[in-house]
Amino acid sequence: MIYIIILVAVFFIIGALSNDDESVSDNTATRNYSYTTKLEGKYLHLSMDTIPYGTEVVILELAYQGQNVKSYYDIFNDEEGNFITGARNNNNNGPYSISVPINALILPRNKDITLDFNITLLKDGVILDKLKSQEEIRISSSSFLLMEWFIPTIKILAYYSIKKGDSNDSKSWSKDNIKVIKNVFSNHIENNPEERDFLKNQMKILSGTSIDLRECVKDFNNRANTTNDKNTIFYASARIIINNLESGKWLHIEKGLAEIKNLSKLMGISNEILEDVYSGFETLENQDKPTEASDNLKALKVLGLLEGATIDEMRRAYRLKIKDFHPDKYTHLPESVKLVLQEKAQELNLAKETLRF
Repeated sequence: MIYIIILVAVFFIIGALSNDDESVSDNTATRNYSYTTKLEGKYLHLSMDTIPYGTEVVILELAYQGQNVKSYYDIFNDEEGNFITGARNNNNNGPYSISVPINALILPRNKDITLDFNITLLKDGVILDKLKSQEEIRISSSSFLLMEWFIPTIKILAYYSIKKGDSNDSKSWSKDNIKVIKNVFSNHIENNPEERDFLKNQMKILSGTSIDLRECVKDFNNRANTTNDKNTIFYASARIIINNLESGKWLHIEKGLAEIKNLSKLMGISNEILEDVYSGFETLENQDKPTEASDNLKALKVLGLLEGATIDEMRRAYRLKIKDFHPDKYTHLPESVKLVLQEKAQELNLAKETLRF
């Protein structure tokens, strides 16, 4: 499945930490579009309540002394190496909230500086308006870890990993679920003990807390991300739910389906992705009903065909689907996404082998 990359370059998912130093400022742009900024520790939060009706995406770029601001981390920069972030909102008129990892930017520390804010409002990829203003801020000397940015994502995955099971009332991590979470962040924790330890400690902390899924998804949406980021987390959450069902922690498939349907609504997942995830639950359900689905029927489902399909129909369906999973088409995507796409390609090839066409 090829994910549609949003107009903005690579936006990733972050979590928020705060400390005691905090400043708040109000600003009104030239066209009566008001916003506020609030500096909390390592993050600058920008909130817009008044924007043109129908705005779907708000993009924020920063400049300092006439030069575009850059981040130490490539995932926050566009193709030209400049920092860019933004937010999406399903509500036609906002509000919009954008979290900026201010301590991840290449800017002076422990001194008052003036930043140029360049805000672009989009609908269907078309620019509705552009706003320009200035803000004076002071950035602390605190270091920044990428895993801090991913805290909302970690919480979403942890919500399903440690959710109480049907057979016992205790919260616990399974090895399979831990593996899913590590795979999501493999690019950032591999060969980086500090990032890996931060993730490990977060998982330990979350084991003893109550997680508000709705707030976690809200925080996730406030951190700029592409469609493939969102889909990656949705697929990973579904995998964890299926792990819970396969292990017997959850006893009812209906519970898993209800959870994944709820998450899809909160995250704004497309029907195509949702149906793809549902197929995984159908396979799981058929494990308890071996007489209802032969290997051939399962292979036909992978191809999107019904019983009685001809060889030509099978070949045509296979060719149409497999071309979307050619490695050359997703070399630029994160390893976690590549793993999902490779699994889908393997399913198609297994279906072809089973049906012998």
